[in-house]
Amino acid sequence: MVKKFSIILVILTLLFSSLIRTIEVSNNNFAFTSDQARDMLDIRHMVVSKIPKIVGPTTSINGVFLGPFWYYFNLPAFIIGHGNPATLVYWNIFCYQLTGFLIWLYFKKKNQTLAVVTSILFLLMPTGFSVTRYVWNANPMPMFTALFLLLVFDIIYKPSKIKKISLGIISGLFLQVEAAFAIIFLPFSLILLSKQKHKLNNIKHFLFGFLPTLIPQVIFELRHNFIMTKTFFNEFTGSSDMLGNNLSLITKITDRFLNFKNQLSGTLYLGTNLVLLLFVLAILFFIYQSKTNLKNTNKQANQLFLISFYFLITSALFYLIFPNKLKHWYLFGLSTPFVFIFASLFAQISKLKNKLPAILLIVLFSISLVNLIQQHTQIIKNEVFVKSTNPSNFANRLENIDIIYNSESYLIE
Repeated sequence: MVKKFSIILVILTLLFSSLIRTIEVSNNNFAFTSDQARDMLDIRHMVVSKIPKIVGPTTSINGVFLGPFWYYFNLPAFIIGHGNPATLVYWNIFCYQLTGFLIWLYFKKKNQTLAVVTSILFLLMPTGFSVTRYVWNANPMPMFTALFLLLVFDIIYKPSKIKKISLGIISGLFLQVEAAFAIIFLPFSLILLSKQKHKLNNIKHFLFGFLPTLIPQVIFELRHNFIMTKTFFNEFTGSSDMLGNNLSLITKITDRFLNFKNQLSGTLYLGTNLVLLLFVLAILFFIYQSKTNLKNTNKQANQLFLISFYFLITSALFYLIFPNKLKHWYLFGLSTPFVFIFASLFAQISKLKNKLPAILLIVLFSISLVNLIQQHTQIIKNEVFVKSTNPSNFANRLENIDIIYNSESYLIE
């Protein structure tokens, strides 16, 4: 009975969130700026010329390019949609929804409560809705981070050579999509693998998967006298001010705290202060639990909490080394470990004899759901059913394009 109810709940959430996401981008109601146009042109060049790309989009640092995986990730949608930008938007929505389903699929045999809550919170978090409203290389990081953390969980749960190689592969591929965030996957993975038995073999297997993903950019570097390496090194060491002036330690700590808090607020529709309070209580609860050895604890929830918490710590330490102010899109992926911590909290609290904490969490999640419905009802009412005045809106762009192309389709000759 519980399993059937869990399946129904996840399916309803999938349908509900899919409906909202689809309606909000319907009738070409999504952003199409120079970034999206650049990506479309590069992907089109691959399709028409049949020449593969060895570098991807440019970054905020002139002279530094991402890897090409972002282009190959969107290539199937581009071909299926005959170059229509809307197809890429729906493709990214599909992948996000699929990730939410995979979260449930992975945990369901380990713990039903953890599976359902983690999947639902991931599918319904504010950041998740925001990043699926348009296509940009920073936007898939919440779902890529989820896949990364699930594989980390599985390696701890049941380690194997192929899983460690796979961890290296996805760490390298995701690094090509948003290097400013996915770079954290590398030290986090190496620290994790060094803590397990046969640490040298673990690291060797990881690097066996990771290093080949760097080949396209190595080729580019060899052709261009290591321009990216030099530029990136100068920026990271503070020799360049392309991303702004170097911050003092106090300013840097303040900047990181505000950015982390901003990403935390994107996990539930409860307001920044309440979500921050809930996060602090979650940390305190797990500390208390570890000190008192509470009975009937959920091992899977504990493990997911620890993985997510240590990932946040690794991220915080890494960004303290980075000398410049953070761009908010660097941290889109942090919403995932925050959500996983809240899911772990609920799964753990649901095992307690005292059901009051679980009831309170259900009330909070219910309030978040009501706020979600109200907010997205307004978005649909004001931005979908009413013509957008935003010049970067693709529907508005089409009006200009139709004048030039005389309403021809996007068919690739």
